Amino acid sequence: MIEISKLRVHSAGRVALEVDSLIVDKGEVVAVIGPADSGREILFDLLIGRTRPSTGTVRLAGLDPERESDQFSRKVGVLFQEDGLYKHQSLLANLIFTCQLYGWPGPYLPREIAPWFAAQAGLWACHLACAAGPAAVRSIPAL
Repeated sequence: MIEISKLRVHSAGRVALEVDSLIVDKGEVVAVIGPADSGREILFDLLIGRTRPSTGTVRLAGLDPERESDQFSRKVGVLFQEDGLYKHQSLLANLIFTCQLYGWPGPYLPREIAPWFAAQAGLWACHLACAAGPAAVRSIPAL
């Protein structure tokens, strides 16, 4: 559920976005349509906690995305238009980097576990690029 109440965002000395009330219930599908500089990007930044409203409240899944970011990131996933991968790195290198960044998956070394994650996501070609090879994927127990 998304709940926005008495929201205002000021930017460059003007009101960039103003929403008196908006409730999107679980299961509802909503499209945000508008011309450039209509506030769409600001709205999405508010919804994922990237920015804070000047006044008012924003809640997703019962949480304030900006103030309760730890709990929020465990409950809500975001898929950006851009893929977020480092283009100068291979898929495997991106997976290893992400594992290291977030301390996943515990006792396993990222180079050992990244092919397993790739296999779970159906990215079979990723193992071929891995020095450990497919045998490493079979030797890692299910998490």
